[in-house]
Amino acid sequence: MYVYGPINSIRLGRTLYVNIVPNNVCSYNCVYCHCGVTRIQSSVREKFYPFDDIMAEIINRAYHTAPRHISFIGEGEPTLSRDLGSLIEQTRLKTEVPIVICTNGSLLFRKDVRQDLAGAEVVIIKIDAGDENDFLKINRPLNNLDYQMIISGMTKFRGEFDGQIWVDVMLVKNVNDSHQDIISISETIQKIRPNQIYVRTLTSPPAEPNVHPAETPTLEFAMTKFGNIAPTSMWREGSVEVEGFIDARQALLEISRKHPLAKNRALELERAFSAPGIVVQLIETRELVEIEYENNKYLAPSCAESKQRYRLSSEGNT
Repeated sequence: MYVYGPINSIRLGRTLYVNIVPNNVCSYNCVYCHCGVTRIQSSVREKFYPFDDIMAEIINRAYHTAPRHISFIGEGEPTLSRDLGSLIEQTRLKTEVPIVICTNGSLLFRKDVRQDLAGAEVVIIKIDAGDENDFLKINRPLNNLDYQMIISGMTKFRGEFDGQIWVDVMLVKNVNDSHQDIISISETIQKIRPNQIYVRTLTSPPAEPNVHPAETPTLEFAMTKFGNIAPTSMWREGSVEVEGFIDARQALLEISRKHPLAKNRALELERAFSAPGIVVQLIETRELVEIEYENNKYLAPSCAESKQRYRLSSEGNT
């Protein structure tokens, strides 16, 4: 299944998510990634899945759920798909639903990638570092990806793109959250001239065990600095809603695909569907795995890597 949702998003509303890149195929290996440690690191654009199958799912799900947006976000870096431009074009033609692309921006130095994204209404770009050193620490890119080359690509895209550009900044404690780090990030963002900036910190298990959320005063300082560039908001998860899902099982599996789902939120869904015991059942059948982080429990889809996607201690996990 390539399409899941719609899932309620605070910034996008009811959104269908489209996965066009296999799990954890990315040009980065970010220390905080909620998808876990990158399995295959690549900057080569490929055709991963059958185009017609993806389009059939998009059309069918959009027709039956009436989403507000369709987001190509994937479980890896979506611009690695050679089909992205054609998928955007055909999705616009067949559904007339606004399209959002979430990308780390690492391939925007390529003209073909910038052209592929031209048909989207919103492109959300990741900028977590204001210099090469922080970039290497937090995003851990492929060796052939140069920080200045990537920022230059983002700047070119801003000059060519008619839609909205939003910037996501993930702040990680003791990695990129000093006042000087934040000032450097703000100077880099200024070059992109985004329409909106979102400040994030960790709200679910990261790839690495020594990665922790930034503290509230740090986030508030970042909000002040970035707010001088463009409207700035703190990113928050959308509410848990049952509308659009057939049953509790579908809701739990699809929402946790987007990012690990806090177990207490999963139990809210269980109650909303009047499906007592479904969370325990999905854990017992290994369709979901339980992960502990910052003294909280989360549920993530089981896959070939299972808990090995996260370099986290299994202590306290069931």
